[in-house]
Amino acid sequence: MRSAIALFLSAAGLLAGGILYSKKVSSHQDFSYGLPRGARIFFLSRWHRFRRPRGIARFPDGGQPKTVYDELALFSYAPGDNSLVKHAVIATPPQRGTNIRNAKLTVDKGVLYIAYKCNNDIKQPDSLQCFLGFDLATNNLYKLETPGEISRVTECFKDYWPKHRDRLIPISRLKKTYLNQLDPKAWDLPGYTE
Repeated sequence: MRSAIALFLSAAGLLAGGILYSKKVSSHQDFSYGLPRGARIFFLSRWHRFRRPRGIARFPDGGQPKTVYDELALFSYAPGDNSLVKHAVIATPPQRGTNIRNAKLTVDKGVLYIAYKCNNDIKQPDSLQCFLGFDLATNNLYKLETPGEISRVTECFKDYWPKHRDRLIPISRLKKTYLNQLDPKAWDLPGYTE
């Protein structure tokens, strides 16, 4: 009897998975502003692959997509030789509520500092922002966690938008002028590397 119930539940789960979500995998790529540094432009990119809800899964609010793959990574692009480099994967998957559109990137003493909104948990306000350092000489990405590190990076980002707005490359220009000519396989992302 137990095996019959288990078989029924397994079959119902497989059937519901096919009925509730599209078989087609959709994708969305999001970007931060670009920070020019020498011959390269540094930026964050989030690659989200998902199946759209359908049928009963769309009610009452349109439904939640089923994530197939979600990655946040640090990239740089060199317009001179049209080369893209994935320096580091920051999170797979990123925390719920991660937003990189207003991420801050700046370089100080050979370190690329990164700050971005990494979750929605208002019960833990210290975790709303993630702070990272990327050593440009060693290509080492590390999380900034100590009060001293966070104080230093917070000072680097003081009055960030008024000071950096003219140097940064807006997202629309980054995509349209620089990144739209790249071969999709250059991104080294699942679904583009077959």
